[in-house]
Amino acid sequence: MYRVLTPKFEKTGDVTRIPGKDDIEWCRAEMIELGIAKNLADALRKFPRCRKYGYSPILEPIKVH
Repeated sequence: MYRVLTPKFEKTGDVTRIPGKDDIEWCRAEMIELGIAKNLADALRKFPRCRKYGYSPILEPIKVH
């Protein structure tokens, strides 16, 4: 069993300016749990690739004792 996670990005407002190059806007990422799945195929059935769920779900194993 796996926890299905997706990142949520939030801009911090910090900007790094490098002369002659594009500015870099910094973001903070927080992992949001979508639910539980047996494997990647199960995760994609429950949480299809889209803007709402993210395009590449992250699976975190659940320790079963």
